[in-house]
Amino acid sequence: MFRSLFRERQNRVIAMIGIALSLSIALIAIVTLYLSLEDHGRHLYEREVSIIGRLVSLGIITHDDVAKMLSEERSEDYEAALELLKPFGYTEEPPGSFEFSDGAFRSKVIVIASLSSITLAILWFSLLTLVAKKQSDFLKDTSLRLDALMNGRYNSESVYYGEGDTAILSAQINALTRRLEKTMESVNFERDKMRGFISFISHELKTPLASLKTMNELLIDGKEMEREQMEEFLKRSGEDIERMEWLIGDVLNIARIESGAIRFNFKKADLAELAKDVARRYSEIAKSKSLKISVGAESTATVFCDERWLSQALDNLVKNAVNYSPDGGTVSINIFRSEAYAYLTVTDEGPGIAAGDTPKIFQSFYRGSSAVGSRKGTGLGLALAKAIIERHDGDIKLKSSTEKGSIFAIELPIRQEE
Repeated sequence: MFRSLFRERQNRVIAMIGIALSLSIALIAIVTLYLSLEDHGRHLYEREVSIIGRLVSLGIITHDDVAKMLSEERSEDYEAALELLKPFGYTEEPPGSFEFSDGAFRSKVIVIASLSSITLAILWFSLLTLVAKKQSDFLKDTSLRLDALMNGRYNSESVYYGEGDTAILSAQINALTRRLEKTMESVNFERDKMRGFISFISHELKTPLASLKTMNELLIDGKEMEREQMEEFLKRSGEDIERMEWLIGDVLNIARIESGAIRFNFKKADLAELAKDVARRYSEIAKSKSLKISVGAESTATVFCDERWLSQALDNLVKNAVNYSPDGGTVSINIFRSEAYAYLTVTDEGPGIAAGDTPKIFQSFYRGSSAVGSRKGTGLGLALAKAIIERHDGDIKLKSSTEKGSIFAIELPIRQEE
């Protein structure tokens, strides 16, 4: 019990103060009693001397008798004196003439003991009241904080600083508050993200589905429709279906990667060769726009990766660069390395990315102001690329962006040759 009580620093301080004050009160009482005893002894001594002096003055005893009285003590003298003094009221008990001395002394002792006891009682009652008040205040504050937590109000400010069980409980409540606050922030973020996702999906699927429905109705009703018009409808339907496939595929891929549902098959691969394969896939599109796609590698950079998924991330970056670059422009892919990392940059000559869009450019469904109104993307390409690169323990970021283009940079750990 005492061990748990004194684990609290404030209780130890209060106990030490109480012990110090109690010792001080006890010391004062002892000193007072000692002084009272000295005063009482001095009073009795003076009374004894006065009686002997009175006897000498009355001629009852002489100087020689005083010497004998002080040097000899006989029990029969007491009996004889008591017999002699009986007519004057003396008995076995002290007479009234002694009441003043003994009564005063007893009164002093009683007063000192009473004051000391009362003072100690008041002192310890006050100290215990202080301890109880502090504990009650802490429990009240803790109750209010827990009530605030249950009502969604988070305040991680500590209500108690110190040691012992109270401090431990306060620290645990602080930790719980911070954890709940972060959890709620994450929940709110995911909720807003889900709302945006539902809104975006609804918008992106509603348009092609409405278009498909309309063209399907026209094809069914158009018995005499010309073949060229039918082919145009089918072509547009194919584009809408392809767009929905991209959208659904990208959404599912991001969700599967972030949840860890996809098992990546890591092995050694040359980053430059992967980049060249991606560039070749866009060579025909580049020719149609008179674009030049160049791949430059300072040295061999062997990385530990899943070739299919890493190629998908590179594909998304190159596709954006090709789609948003003007006709006759250049898309540059450069690879270089350090001792520990391989770096790949994709540079285009497109409209660039506004400074306000930079912090959000890798968020799902986010499309910068330069891409608003364009049907070239779904707003998921960069988010998917980021998820893939992070799964490879790497990093992707917008290195720079101006009105004449953007530079996206990928950083991957080097796989040392064995």
